[in-house]
This record gives sequence, C-alpha cells and structure tokens, in this order.
Amino acid sequence: MRTTVTINDYLYSVVRLRAIETGTTIKTVLENAIKFQLLDDMTDLDDAKERFDEPEQTLGSVREALKRQGLLS
Repeated sequence: MRTTVTINDYLYSVVRLRAIETGTTIKTVLENAIKFQLLDDMTDLDDAKERFDEPEQTLGSVREALKRQGLLS
C-alpha cells in the first residue's frame, strides 16, 4: 500500500541516515520503527491487563510503606 506521510525535516534526515548506515531503505526503517512501536504498545497493554485486578495504591501509601521499611526517610 502506498501512502503519503508528512514528517519533520530533521526526523526525515535521521531516518535517511539510519537507512544509509544499515544498508536498507527509508521504507524499511520506517516500517521497522512502526512495528517495534506497535509491539511495545501491545506489550504494555498486556501488562496492564495482567495488573487490572491488583489493588490500587496511592503515592502516599507507597511512601509510608517505604518509610516503615526504612527505605525512605
């Protein structure tokens, strides 16, 4: 599929340089960046789903627990 994407000039130059350094195309660099970002997002979502039923803790309760354990003064 073909599409047009407008990106920042500096970002484009970084992508272009990466393609040159790795001996690949700009298309490949962009596709890999998108794939890795999507995989990272999916991992984050999976982690969030696993923790969904965990009890919530406020910052104050965590701070107090750390103080009790001597890990925070």
